[in-house]
Amino acid sequence: MGNSAELAMDAAEGQAPATERPVAASPISQFGWLPIEVALESPLLNFKVRDLLSLRVGTVVQASSPMAGSIPLLANGKRVASAHLEVSSNQLAARLTELT
Repeated sequence: MGNSAELAMDAAEGQAPATERPVAASPISQFGWLPIEVALESPLLNFKVRDLLSLRVGTVVQASSPMAGSIPLLANGKRVASAHLEVSSNQLAARLTELT
């Protein structure tokens, strides 16, 4: 802890003493515990009700986006980023390419 001369010098420089400086925190950080739904959305062009009705286990549905194409990442239904799909450790992964 600083002595009164050091505290006075900090105050004279227009700064709060080091032991009294507040820690800046984002106001949103207090909500970090809230759950959120995150989804990657790949459009299926020309997909019809009959296609939906004919879905079976093992059916492969072709997405409209090419593998190297950008797809939207949604948080609670709102677009927050764009991503490219890739394989990482034998799992499908999304690499963020843009934050919106």
